[in-house]
Amino acid sequence: MGTVVLGRKTYEQTRTFRDWPYEGKRAYVLSRNGTSTTHGGAKLVNDAAKLIPRLKMIEDGDVWVVGGGVAQRIFLDAGAVDQLDLFVMPVALGSGTQLFPGKATFVAMSLVDNQTYADGVVRLTYKPGG
Repeated sequence: MGTVVLGRKTYEQTRTFRDWPYEGKRAYVLSRNGTSTTHGGAKLVNDAAKLIPRLKMIEDGDVWVVGGGVAQRIFLDAGAVDQLDLFVMPVALGSGTQLFPGKATFVAMSLVDNQTYADGVVRLTYKPGG
């Protein structure tokens, strides 16, 4: 992975870490309002639609989109997802937000791998197409 794209809320979480977790990686932070400041060399991006074509031209490794459903939805709708890893946590909340909020575009996915960890977390790996 040569590049990481973070949603703003996920990026704000990384600011609480002692060390920047993406050292040596090209990093972009998606923010609709542009008021957040960045650290760790991350670049602020207000328009993800313009960023996606630039990312497709990068040849030094995969792009990892880290963040919640809003960030993921942007890339899914643009057809810019080659693999989707979902982590299921063994917690029943009773209510919550949609996994991919907003007006949905249907994206068929095929399960290609799964892994269960000792703490009960399950990783599901999907590829677009079905």
